[in-house]
Amino acid sequence: MIKINKLYSEPFSFEPIEFKKGINLILGEKDESSNKTNGVGKSLLVEFINFGLMKDYNRSRLSKIPNTVFSDRTYVCLDFFINKNHIIAKRSISEENTPTLFINGVKKNFTSIDDVNHFLTLLMFHNNKSKLHPSFRSMLGPLIRDERSEFKSIIDCYDTKSRIPPDFAPHLFLFGISIELYKKIKEINKSISELSIAKRKIKDDIESISGKKIANARAEVNDLDHQVKIIKEEMELLEGDKTFDFVRDEIVLYEDSLDNLRNKKAILKSEFNKIQALIGDNYIDENEVIELYNKLKSGLGDNIGKELKDVLGFKKKLMTFNVFLSTHVKTLSYLILRRLKRPYLKYQLNLVQKLQ
Repeated sequence: MIKINKLYSEPFSFEPIEFKKGINLILGEKDESSNKTNGVGKSLLVEFINFGLMKDYNRSRLSKIPNTVFSDRTYVCLDFFINKNHIIAKRSISEENTPTLFINGVKKNFTSIDDVNHFLTLLMFHNNKSKLHPSFRSMLGPLIRDERSEFKSIIDCYDTKSRIPPDFAPHLFLFGISIELYKKIKEINKSISELSIAKRKIKDDIESISGKKIANARAEVNDLDHQVKIIKEEMELLEGDKTFDFVRDEIVLYEDSLDNLRNKKAILKSEFNKIQALIGDNYIDENEVIELYNKLKSGLGDNIGKELKDVLGFKKKLMTFNVFLSTHVKTLSYLILRRLKRPYLKYQLNLVQKLQ
């Protein structure tokens, strides 16, 4: 049960309004300038009450009030009861998501409007023996109908432009009907809607990728089935032919030959990779060889290392000797050529002198 006691503001922005026991009527007063009672604040008063009862600010008329008319730092204060709990709610536009509640004189701060609504739901239904019940705000929907709901339906109590789906849970609860089955039906409908959206997306993706319509898929499948049937019939006719066994045996031989060739190819490729690893100037790290053989047997690596050093040293001496020999062979060849050329030049010189 909810009972409203008083509506006021902090700091003072509008006259406090107290509510008495029973029915309270809100009437617009006429003034000297006009006989109309429109636009004097009746709907805005209801919006202040709804704002104090944690209505979404974005769907409230307070979101359309200029800051120069109503400061966003002014607290809308609502004094009310939920069952036996005395509550004072203080909420401003600047802090619309973090209102403050005083529950039986104890201050309680909240970090989000959802936390406030959950807390108020627990206060409202803490004596309820039923496991399932509506939320605090959904219960207020039929009780504080939106003025723009057009009052065409008892179920549709929100602004028609908001397109909020109808909720039967508050009405069923007020009539004492369990809402458990209704909740399951809503979950099933939600799952059906999600699956329908997923199905539509998959259909669009298939049609965009394949370039064909899903509606024509059945016809194409039937055509493929017909082609498969024809192929099977031709294969059955071929199996009855005398040449089928001969062709089949020949195919088996070709397959065996292909397998042998594949095996030979793999062996040759492996041997080729081994040969490729030996081509080039392969560097041997003698420390790695010594460490390997020492792991196999103590001291063996040191002995092999000494022999390896001797071999490598001998190899270096051979390379040095080859360089030395190459150099001296070139020098000796040059000297021999010079010696061979001297008599020949001397003979030519004598011949020239005689001719003169």
